[in-house]
Amino acid sequence: MYYRIFMKVGLLDRWAYELHWQQAWEEAGVHRTQRRAGRKSWFVVELPPYANGRLHIGHVRNYTIGDAVARYRRKLGYDVLYTTGFDAFGLPIETAARAANKPPYDLVDENMVTMSAMFRRLGYSHDRSLTISDHEPPYFRWVQWVFLKFYEAGLIYRARGPVNWCNDCHTTLAENLVESGCCWRCKTPVETRIMDRWFIREVELAQMVEDRPEPNGWPKTILKIHKDWVGARPGYEAVFELFEAGAIMPSTQSNVYASKPEEFLSARAVRLPKGDEALLHINCFDGLMARSLCGKIKLPVEIDTDVRRDQRGATLLVTDDKLTPTGGHPAELPDNLKKTLRTRLRDWDIARPRAWGTPVPMVICESCGVIPVPEHELPITLPDRFDATASNPLTEIAAFRDVPCPACGEPAQRETDTLEAYSSPWWYYLIASRPEAENIFRSQGVEDWMPVNTMIGGVDQARTCFFHLRTTTVGLNMIGATDETDPVSALVAVGMVKRDNVKMSKSAGNGTDPAELLDRFGADALRIAVLWGAAPEQELHWSDDVILKAVSLLKAVRRYCGAYADTFESGKPAPVPRTRRARRALNWIEATERKVKSCMETNAFHFAITQIARLITSLEKAGSGQVDNNDLAPILSYGAERILHLLSPYAPHLAEELWAAGGGSGLIAAMPLCQEAQDELTDNA
Repeated sequence: MYYRIFMKVGLLDRWAYELHWQQAWEEAGVHRTQRRAGRKSWFVVELPPYANGRLHIGHVRNYTIGDAVARYRRKLGYDVLYTTGFDAFGLPIETAARAANKPPYDLVDENMVTMSAMFRRLGYSHDRSLTISDHEPPYFRWVQWVFLKFYEAGLIYRARGPVNWCNDCHTTLAENLVESGCCWRCKTPVETRIMDRWFIREVELAQMVEDRPEPNGWPKTILKIHKDWVGARPGYEAVFELFEAGAIMPSTQSNVYASKPEEFLSARAVRLPKGDEALLHINCFDGLMARSLCGKIKLPVEIDTDVRRDQRGATLLVTDDKLTPTGGHPAELPDNLKKTLRTRLRDWDIARPRAWGTPVPMVICESCGVIPVPEHELPITLPDRFDATASNPLTEIAAFRDVPCPACGEPAQRETDTLEAYSSPWWYYLIASRPEAENIFRSQGVEDWMPVNTMIGGVDQARTCFFHLRTTTVGLNMIGATDETDPVSALVAVGMVKRDNVKMSKSAGNGTDPAELLDRFGADALRIAVLWGAAPEQELHWSDDVILKAVSLLKAVRRYCGAYADTFESGKPAPVPRTRRARRALNWIEATERKVKSCMETNAFHFAITQIARLITSLEKAGSGQVDNNDLAPILSYGAERILHLLSPYAPHLAEELWAAGGGSGLIAAMPLCQEAQDELTDNA
């Protein structure tokens, strides 16, 4: 009866039942995190969304996958830690705050409220009491703590050297934020400038990552991207002196690389990238020459200005002919030739001359040099308000900038650069331990929840967050902060969402607003669409057909449960089939359950939903056109119950609605999926 009443509800109220069940879950505490003795645990982590106030279809896909995993594990009897957070620092927020004439703090708080409401509207089962954001001082205190420990261990250093500079954003850019020679955000061509910067020894850490076994639960495609990004190339290196035209004494030296020794005999020039540190010591590039220390090889120097080319130090430009130096004697190999391993990777420039980020916890004193802030003074916080019209307003705020030197007490200046958002790729420890913990890396939360069982993020994070996660883990091991060498057991790298073979975005003019889809089709249809449209690691090609297919499936579920639902009873055994056709129908149900559970173990959600759709079709055909269905009726009713249990992680609202309509008691989201899960819960009660 309840089901039939619901079907007559008006257009404006047609999704009210989704809000009803979201409130019911919250009041019952179904998604509240608990760690109970004797229970299995599952830790689900999603890469946090950027707090710009909007969700796109890619976000919906990412977080629906996480929610499906969390809901499935709860139904298997696991204690689940599943919450969300926000990536709130960075230039886009700073720019938007300036345009809105608001402090960044206020804008971020507004955006987080908007996005949290969207998460709730989609039915995500986050434990919202554990939500974190990287702009909160208790959070970035730990970012600063790791910075100090890495600096103490020599893994972070300050150096003057060439950096990528975006003239439009007025900021430096890490190597992985330069795309085809342009800024990742505004697409302005990147310049090379010489500045004092903070670097993490990414090359050293990456080489240590290469020496470790690859994590088993990571996609091979991501690991290959990492290997290519590091670009380790064995070869040979020799020291060359660089002479300006007409000079007698060399201006500087440079290590010149070749893949094999013979290339030194067939080179026509030494190529130096325009940002190479050796060029800092050169006044005139015209007529610049390079000579091996032994004097046997002398070559002209060419400055490479193509930022799209590999820019990793001095290399040789090789011809097919052996070089014949002045005097007619055959060229000889340099005396100081040695084997080397050169990588494409550079050390990571981790700070930006911008205000909206984690303050670098260092002080610069004329007498003492660069001095770390004492640990007990953490966190170093930002001013509440600042004028974001300047390139870096922190340099203009005396109350922030001017401090006594921690070493000598004399007037000094705080470092006014801030760390980029990717500087804390270990935030899952903060989720497990909570920011207020005395030591987030060795708290009870780490013992209870780590390692992360499932991490979900976009494949476009391969060279940023996923890569930094691995290198930073090595650093944390080196400083003794943690013993976890593989803190993430399984990674789901989600493919992009495209429309007409172009990545969906507002700038491309092919974006689709999830809020509009929710108003038209409801949360469950959108959830089913992003899960069913493609395997998680594949690109999802969005079209109207994708969501209309999901709507069709949900209609079939309603139709089937309306026709065959009897009085639902959780945990009741399967009825005993009395005829061959009843036995066949029960076999379909049991086979589907096995297949769906197998698919969920491998995150093959699209196949799992296909199995449910096929089961509905098969059972409807079995039940149609029969004069007497007495032998099938108990099986078909049992099938309706099992379909709702299997569907619950994907379309949780409809599963609850139809469960209640069929007379089921309690919340299906809180019920065990199968007898094995029921036994597990009973044994550990």
